[in-house]
Amino acid sequence: MNRLVACGLMIAGMLAPFTAQARPWLKAESQHFVIYSAASEAATRAYAAKLETFYDVTGAFYDQMSDTIVPQTDKTRFTLLSSVALFRTVRPNIPQNGFNPALPCREGVQYFSTADADQNNRLYGPALDPDIDLNLAYLFFAYNSEVLHQRFVKLPDWVSKGLNWYFMTAVFKDDKILIGKAPPNIAMSLGDGHIESLRDDRPLAFGDVIADVPVSKSNADMYALQSWTIVSYLMSDPDRRAKFFSYLRQVDNGADPMTAYKATIGIEPAQYDEVLKTYMRKGMHYMSYKVANLPAAAVTVTSLPDYPGDLPLVDAAIQTCQTPEHGLELLKTARKSAERFPNDRLAQTVVARGEIRFGDPNAAKAFLVKTLAADPKDYEAQYLLGRMYLQLAHMGPPEDRAKNYAAARAELGKAYKLNPSSPEGIYFYTQAFRDRPDYPDDNTLHAVEVANSYSGDRYDLYYADLLMRRGRYAEAMKIVDDHLAEAKAHGRRERADFLQSVHDALAAKTPKGEFPADFDKYSALPVD
Repeated sequence: MNRLVACGLMIAGMLAPFTAQARPWLKAESQHFVIYSAASEAATRAYAAKLETFYDVTGAFYDQMSDTIVPQTDKTRFTLLSSVALFRTVRPNIPQNGFNPALPCREGVQYFSTADADQNNRLYGPALDPDIDLNLAYLFFAYNSEVLHQRFVKLPDWVSKGLNWYFMTAVFKDDKILIGKAPPNIAMSLGDGHIESLRDDRPLAFGDVIADVPVSKSNADMYALQSWTIVSYLMSDPDRRAKFFSYLRQVDNGADPMTAYKATIGIEPAQYDEVLKTYMRKGMHYMSYKVANLPAAAVTVTSLPDYPGDLPLVDAAIQTCQTPEHGLELLKTARKSAERFPNDRLAQTVVARGEIRFGDPNAAKAFLVKTLAADPKDYEAQYLLGRMYLQLAHMGPPEDRAKNYAAARAELGKAYKLNPSSPEGIYFYTQAFRDRPDYPDDNTLHAVEVANSYSGDRYDLYYADLLMRRGRYAEAMKIVDDHLAEAKAHGRRERADFLQSVHDALAAKTPKGEFPADFDKYSALPVD
């Protein structure tokens, strides 16, 4: 079974406030996941079991849908909070009830859940199926989104949204998991609680949905609902499902989406208006799977020391796209734990990571060198040592830049050998060649393409930057224009203005020495 990871979805105002004190932190490990939890041990074990079940069931579907083999890397990390209030350690300026299940950044993706989801479920009461857990639903959406990016080179938007909604409705009931179950009004807006309905509201033209015509922000919820209902209909019958899977494989192999659609699925888009209303009226189909109890031994739970502050959460926060100001505050908290627990691996690793990102990179060196002397195959320490030298190359004295770039290449090269399928490791390794006169050479360009594919397009603006430097303006512009259309559709004016300036520079084939900004510098900024 392949490893599944995910990208993000913003949920603002969706979770009710909860002010209970955080529990002591636990670390739980199962076959595919590492969970840092502030919830009870029982809740943590149940959470791990649900993640493993979701992994197995969705993985079985994706093995049928795609021929792509996802590289096996480390276990996916999740942070389980005892209350949504703790999330403000990660995003201090988020609204009181705001929460985000996944934050993708150059450092990777961090996943978050909160154990007080019942507060939210009670809040929305009649609008939801009583068996759905919104905490898991939105997490599954975010988690599943990255799977699509890893499994498929490029999917039409209606397919990715539809599959995400289809799998996010997974319901755990008794000894079963129900996949594709359609809770009433599950298409509630992710932002303001508005309810969309195919029965009562005017749907978008299904031809436009299938043709992947960009939609405005005001139509995003109806678009998601229609996409989800199409996917549910296609998944509900063995013959339709086989045609849908054939369509996915053809698109993944480079076929034009509309050509592949007509050759496989073949339903005229205009027919969906009536077909789906009938489908919903008769009752939407879902699949039921019996869940085997996960043995207690399959989840190892250990209690963590009484760190000053919520150190596991601080660690996750440091690995998201932080502002320098908040990053420094997180580092101060990590330093207190490192001082109190000088021999604790987590405490020392977190402060090393924080020093590299927001403090004095050299302060991380002694711990990392000592760790690698004890275990030269320690990937995390090796990766961080390379990151340290890279940060020094970028931010340190100019007279040491060449020396630090060379050290970064050496250390990140060792990290790559220890874990050749880590997209973050590949990405930063390529950054270590910036001072070379032939940057980017063919090997660097190919490596970034691989890292971008493994990460679900997290580095595509950086890839476009490198394409521009090689004079491949049309390819770079296509990537930029995809981001530009999305930014405009979602009303992200600052991002759209920046991308428009990049588009204009590419259209003019601006020489690389005069180009206004590196794409990756902008993409590293917080956008949530």
